[in-house]
Amino acid sequence: MKKLSKIREFRLAALAAIASTGTFPLQADEAGNLQEWISSGSLILNERLRFEYVDQDGLETGEAFTLRSRLGWQTASMNGVSATVDFENVAVINDASDYGVPGMTRGRGVIADMEVTEINQYFIGYKDETINGKLGRQRWILDNARFIGNVGWRQNEQTYDAAVFGMTPNANTTLQFGYIDNVNRILGNDSPAAALGNLESDSFVAHGAFKVSPEFNVSAFGYLLDFDDAAALSSDTFGFRATGTLPSQDDFKLSYAASYAIQSDNGGSPASADYDADYISAEIKATFAGGSLTAGYEVLGSDNGVSFKTPLATLHAFNGWSDKFLGTPATGIEDFYISYGGKVGQFPFAIIYHDFSSDVGGIDYGTEIDGLLKYKVADGLMSVLKVSFYDADSFSADTTKISLQFDYSFPGK
Repeated sequence: MKKLSKIREFRLAALAAIASTGTFPLQADEAGNLQEWISSGSLILNERLRFEYVDQDGLETGEAFTLRSRLGWQTASMNGVSATVDFENVAVINDASDYGVPGMTRGRGVIADMEVTEINQYFIGYKDETINGKLGRQRWILDNARFIGNVGWRQNEQTYDAAVFGMTPNANTTLQFGYIDNVNRILGNDSPAAALGNLESDSFVAHGAFKVSPEFNVSAFGYLLDFDDAAALSSDTFGFRATGTLPSQDDFKLSYAASYAIQSDNGGSPASADYDADYISAEIKATFAGGSLTAGYEVLGSDNGVSFKTPLATLHAFNGWSDKFLGTPATGIEDFYISYGGKVGQFPFAIIYHDFSSDVGGIDYGTEIDGLLKYKVADGLMSVLKVSFYDADSFSADTTKISLQFDYSFPGK
């Protein structure tokens, strides 16, 4: 039997202590009874039905018809203590052989959803005016999810078995420190691709967010990632992200975002990995009465034949919805993009253009056009149509992706 990690031993000990007392370690006159603590909580309920279609040159078309169901409960907070648990099931309604998955294409277009049943979250939390923390399996998103995210687009979201401690010493400062014991990735334990299955981890996270002024916010971070099952994804990353607004008029607003990080190998990396790669991102957005226009540039660099990696990111949100760059090529990525978003009647929409090339070697990877259309069917029920068209030059193959989903959450918002 595999030896339990320290955080798992601690979780089990904490749960055993709770079970042995029949209540949480709070005085009865302070916390009230356990029944009230639970019954005053809130229901977690979400249903997401999705049809996804992929047509890639050289492969048969892939078609996935899936239903994601999430059900759980979040207790009320008593003296700052709360608990959350939710279960998740992803059902494949059509034949699973109608599409490929990462690590097993079956000769068809790849869609990164599989049948999964698991506990999505279970954690104990504490929060007061200045400190907060969570112990257990939890959703975790930092900044724009470029380094730590939940991969919310996929049916089975990514969660973390982690201990997270936070501080808000003042209204302008937020600090978070965490230890990740296991990463519950999007394809679960049955993943044919080891790097997308659950990853045993011995990773540390430090993140600070600072509101310097109404026009300038900055965050600084350090991510020390060490994965037993995927050494190639282990790395040390340090960087910062700045966001804010520029002087503008009432009907015209300019905002910006910029990031820089440096990544290197660490003790968990393969012996052959010896690199120092840069990450650079710059974006400016103009918002006006008719919508918004965004232009951006992102680089995931390469050094000594090893590329900058963001294995815990919400990757689908970056570098195109065709998902061609979920893994960074050894020669790195340069992504120039421009997007326009607006609304026609009750239909919000967005159109995005990407031009992809390598960081080293001057390779033209390809271009991509993405489109999004939303419609609120009713309170809590949203429909989303997504399309992407990747035109390959020298990386991967021409690919068309289309998805239509209906997402219901209770209570409706």
